[in-house]
Amino acid sequence: MRLFQKVFFIPFLCALAFMVQGLTGTVASAAYDLSQGGVQYTSLDSWDNEHTYTLTYESVPRSGVYANNAPHGAYLVHNDIDGGSNDFSYDYDGGTYTIYMGDGVTQKISYDAANNAMYVEDLLDDADSGTYTYDDETTHYENYESGHSILTQVAALITSGYSLGDTFTAYTAANGDRDFTIIEYPEEQSASNLPEYWYKLTEDSDPDIWVAFTYNESNGVYAMYHTGYDSEIEKYSYRKFLDDDTLQVLEVGNSGYGAASGTYTRESDGMFYSEYDSISKYITDGMLIFKNQCLH
Repeated sequence: MRLFQKVFFIPFLCALAFMVQGLTGTVASAAYDLSQGGVQYTSLDSWDNEHTYTLTYESVPRSGVYANNAPHGAYLVHNDIDGGSNDFSYDYDGGTYTIYMGDGVTQKISYDAANNAMYVEDLLDDADSGTYTYDDETTHYENYESGHSILTQVAALITSGYSLGDTFTAYTAANGDRDFTIIEYPEEQSASNLPEYWYKLTEDSDPDIWVAFTYNESNGVYAMYHTGYDSEIEKYSYRKFLDDDTLQVLEVGNSGYGAASGTYTRESDGMFYSEYDSISKYITDGMLIFKNQCLH
C-alpha cells in the first residue's frame, strides 16, 4: 500500500442485499445504515492471513495529531527522488500563480503565451520583479535587468498548464532531470484539518490494525489515513477506481507507508497489483464494498 479537492460526505445509507464478489468471505443479505452499525466481511491481511473486518462510519479522534503551520499553496509540486529538495507549492486563481518556496510565498507570476513571457511580482526582492522572456541560449525565462531567472520546474508548470494529478519532467540545476507530480498539499494533520468523520476498516481481533478513508463524491477519490509514528494520524494516499479491476494510486506524505504511486490491476486472486507492488486485500475489499454497495 502506499491527486484532489476538499472532502464531501455522501449519504450514510448502505443497502447491502448481496453476496460480496471477490472477497474471501461473504456479507449477509441485509440493509445497513453505517451511521448506526458496521458491516462485517472476511478478507486477508498483508501476510495472507484470513481475518474478519468491520467497515464503520465514525467520528475521527481529536488526539494524537500535529500541525504544519508553514504557509503554503493548495497544490504541491513534488519530487520523490531528492527528498523534496526541489519541491514548491502554489495557488492558482485562473490567471496568476502564487508560488511558495520553503517557509513562505515568494512570487506571483502570470504568463503571456503569445509573447512567451512571464510577468513576475517578486515578494522577497522587489528588484527581481519584472518581465521574464525565454532565451534559447540559456533555456530559461530571464529578467535581463536583474539577471534573475525562473526555476525550470516552475516554468514547466506554468507554460504547460499542468494541474492536479499530472506528472512532468523538468531540469533542476542541482540534480539534473527530475520527475514531478502535482498533488494536493499533504497537510500534517491537526484537529482543525482532519475530517470530522471517516469510513474505517478495522480488524476485529486486533482493533489497532486499521485504515480509514474519506470519499469525495465529486471526483471519486478516496483519501486514505492511518496511524503514523507517535500515534499521529497521517493521510498517506489518494486512490480512485477506474472500474472494479483498475485502481489509480498516488502516494502522499513522507512515511513511506502504503502502496507506491501507480496503476493497480485486480488479478484472479482478488488482489490489486502494480508492476512492483500490491495492496493488502482487506483494504481494497473494504473499498469495493463501499463503492458498490454504499454509493446509491
